[in-house]
Amino acid sequence: ERLGLRLKPMPGVGMVIGAVRPGSVSAQVGLRAGDVIRKLNNRSTSSLNEYREAVIQARASRSVLLLVVRGQRGYYLTLPF
Repeated sequence: ERLGLRLKPMPGVGMVIGAVRPGSVSAQVGLRAGDVIRKLNNRSTSSLNEYREAVIQARASRSVLLLVVRGQRGYYLTLPF
């Protein structure tokens, strides 16, 4: 995938990052295995289909906005796409 992430769906929660490709944009901004992507460009990612649809919609843009949860904290990241 373009973002350099291996993801696992966690139904009703989001996409759990299983691995981050070294040197990828995601690694450069500090995403880590175990982080959860809750939204991509303000679209829910609580299922694999929702995540795929959000990625398809984002392909026309130069960047993506992610809502990421690590532990009990959520934060937004913008990544070039």
